[in-house]
Amino acid sequence: MASPVGSVDPITFEILSHRLYQIAKEMGTTLERVGGTVNTTQQKDYMAALYRADGEILSAGESIGMHMACGGFAVKKILERYGHEGVAPDDVFLLNDPYVAAVHQSDLFMISPIHYQRRLVAWSATFVHVMDIGALSPGGNSPGATEIFHEGIRIAGIKLIEGGTFRQDLFDMIINMTRQPTMVGLDLKCEIAANNVAKSRIQEMFSHYGPELIDAVTRKMIEHAEDVL
Repeated sequence: MASPVGSVDPITFEILSHRLYQIAKEMGTTLERVGGTVNTTQQKDYMAALYRADGEILSAGESIGMHMACGGFAVKKILERYGHEGVAPDDVFLLNDPYVAAVHQSDLFMISPIHYQRRLVAWSATFVHVMDIGALSPGGNSPGATEIFHEGIRIAGIKLIEGGTFRQDLFDMIINMTRQPTMVGLDLKCEIAANNVAKSRIQEMFSHYGPELIDAVTRKMIEHAEDVL
């Protein structure tokens, strides 16, 4: 079997790959500490993960596997919809459409591009299972639903933050389509906080180690995972 580190020094590979994992775990900790609902703070019904610039899964904290994959699909759909030219530093995208990436509408994904020296180098993505999504039944689980429109609002990928500017009108519109706007708003904001943590930490890594080394390590992380499987 090929070496998992290739041309990357094995000690450097271990240090940086574990650092990326810890960043993903820190994202989850941020969700729990900033979030205001039992789903997030106690039940841990959330996801926090990092992705390469093309949307390939890179690293995740204590997240459910299928949601990590959904996050990758979400990133790729954002890239497909907006293109690299439509993804600016400090943008943040919101998505919960099951036909696009999510498992169901109650899983609200917050997706943030991470740039270094104006170049897209990675993504962070979170989701929180919100307390309500305006579905047929309170809470979002609607066993009596006969069509997707009974299961709450559907968002295929919009900019909630555009170039660093928080779109308060759009935020208000979304939360007020739910039965618990305050709680839904808290969870959306904890997702923004977690993605901000990831962006800061990743940019620090790129600044300290350089984009070439980080790119090589992340490629080898994927290769190593494939070898292990």
